[in-house]
Formats: sequence, structure tokens, C-alpha cells
Amino acid sequence: MKRETNNAKLIMQFRKLNQVYADLERLYPRIKERNAALSTLDISPRTFIHWKEQGLVWHVEADTEKRTWVRLNLYEYVWLRAVVVMREFGVPLERIKAFRERIEQPIFNIIQQDNSDWTQPLRSASDLTEEEIANFLKAIAYAKEQLKNFSLEDKQAISLFGSMINRIILLNEHVNLVIKRKDLDLDIDFVSDQDSPIDNEVWSSAPHLSIPLYPLVVEMINEPKNDRHIQEWGLINANERKVLEAMRTKDFRQILVKPSQGGDDLVIELTTDENLMGDQAKRLKTILGLDQYSEVTIKYRNDKNLFFRNTRKL
Repeated sequence: MKRETNNAKLIMQFRKLNQVYADLERLYPRIKERNAALSTLDISPRTFIHWKEQGLVWHVEADTEKRTWVRLNLYEYVWLRAVVVMREFGVPLERIKAFRERIEQPIFNIIQQDNSDWTQPLRSASDLTEEEIANFLKAIAYAKEQLKNFSLEDKQAISLFGSMINRIILLNEHVNLVIKRKDLDLDIDFVSDQDSPIDNEVWSSAPHLSIPLYPLVVEMINEPKNDRHIQEWGLINANERKVLEAMRTKDFRQILVKPSQGGDDLVIELTTDENLMGDQAKRLKTILGLDQYSEVTIKYRNDKNLFFRNTRKL
């Protein structure tokens, strides 16, 4: 039962990878660029150097003129935040290194390593037709053949960890990195709110450490030091910047946001309560950064209005 559950999960991950990767390239062509400075994370240079020496860190780029500066892309940024949490809970360095080596592998590598003959597992653990099964196997073979031509950044985007971050950004899935004991060692996997109840039950039936990645992405979006980076990565577009600028300067009477997944509208009225305005600004930034809206209306203080719809939401 456990084997079939793992098979089904890997199949789902690979299918979702195919679904989101083309959209990632189309909607966020700069998402893989290294723009964020290490200083935006609560990690000292000394700690970072030690982690790098121990093999915990994905490849990162030093500034060519100021070699003490380190630049991170979105995937490296969130991974380092997850490493911070793992260290806070006492996960040994050698296990984090092993986790990094696993999660940086392309999904199709993991699939092929788990089972060389996928015809029967595909038939029993998925709803694919025979034609889809044939195309699925061809896609794995083609992807493995082309892997040598991929840049490091492309490999990160199609890695096990990268695909989870893509699903958060593009599909608004709540994904957790989960660690639990396996025999006398520790094992790592990912659990999504879109997984089957059976799959989630496998992890919830034993003690484990669960690190929600969705809040780490939200934290990254709401960090003021990252304002320029989330724009460079394309998480905030020109119209969305106008909304955030109006919020920052209080140049509005009302901001109305209609959510894309239903529920109550977000209505922000100008107020002198700084705490309330701060909380509303974070919520607004999260909604815009993760494309969780269908349309936005700003009523400016000069009685002009700005209205736009979300054209990027899948």
C-alpha cells in the first residue's frame, strides 16, 4: 500500500510539473534569477559559510565586485529559510545535506530510480489512459536525455523542491516539508493540501516535523527588504505596484479586492490606525504576490479610480 501511495504521489508531482513549468516560463520568466541578498535572511555570513562548507547550501552566486555579497534566487531563498527551521529543531547538519541532495534532484530522476518499469504502477495508481501512459514514459525519457542541456537554474525549477515552490506560486497549494524517522534514520518528503487523504495519513500516523513552505513564501513576499526582488521576479506587476504604492503613501480612500477563490471581498478603508494598516498591507501584498484575486479597484483621494483584472491567474 505504501509503495502504491508513493508511486501515485510521484506521478501526480510529475504531471503537475508538466502543468506548471510552461506557465512558470510564460508568467514568471525571471523567477530563477539571483537577485535577493543574503542580508534579507536572518543568517549571518559566518553561519552561511559554515553551512556551505558542510554542503547544506544550493549553489549561490557571489557578487563579482564585492565577493562577500551572496545572491539568491527564490528557490535558494526558501530552502535556506527551511534550513533555519530545521536547525532550530536540532536536525543534524549531515541529515540536512542528505535532504538537500534528494530535494535538488529532478522529479523524473526520482521516478526512474524508484521503479524502472512504470507501466503497471501507472495503470494501478493513476487514472491515465494507455495513450497517456505511453506519453508519460516518453516524457520521462526525453526529459532525462535533455537534462544535460539544462542550466543550473532550470534544474532547480524542475527539482523536487523547486516544483513544490512552483505549485505554491502558481496553484496556491499549501505544501509542507515533512521529516520523520525511518528505521534509525530520518526521511524527508513533501505533503500538500491537495494530496489524497490516504497519502496524508501515511505521514500523520507517526511523529514527525512539518515545515509549512507556504508561510515561508508569504514571509518572503512581505519582507520590506524584498520589495525590489519580488518585482524583479515578476511576482508583482505594474498595476499591482500602483496598489501597493497607494497603500504605502495612503493616497486612497478605498481599495477593493475580489478574491479569485470565492469568499469575502477585502475592503481597505483609509485609517489612522497604523497597526491595522500594517496588517492590511501585508494581507494585500500576499494576495497580489500570489495572484489570489480576480479584480482590484482603487478609489484615490482625488476621486480618480483604477480598476484592473488579474490576467495571470491560471
